[in-house]
Amino acid sequence: SKKLGDILYKKLNELKDKYPIISEVRGKGLMLGMELRDENNEPNPLKTDAVLEQLKDDGIILGKNGLHRNVLAFQPPLVIEESDIDFLIDRLDYALANA
Repeated sequence: SKKLGDILYKKLNELKDKYPIISEVRGKGLMLGMELRDENNEPNPLKTDAVLEQLKDDGIILGKNGLHRNVLAFQPPLVIEESDIDFLIDRLDYALANA
C-alpha cells in the first residue's frame, strides 16, 4: 500500500498544482487529506460539499474532515489498484473543475 499511497499522493499534488483552491495535500500511505480554500485563503466547506456530491454521482465516496469541514479524506480500501486511483483522479479533476 506504500507504493499506491505514493502514487495517490503524487497525483493529488498534480491536481494541487492545477487548482489554486487546493491549499494542501497531507497524510501518510493511503490515508490522505486534501484541503480546499477559497480565493481569500479561507476554508471552503461549500466547494468541498459540491466536490463530494459530484464524486458521489460518479460512484466515489470520500470522507470530509477538518475543523471547518473543508478537507477531503481519502481512505481507500487496501485492495485498491492503480487503475482505481486513475479513475478517482480523473473524476476528482472533473469535480474540482465543475463543482
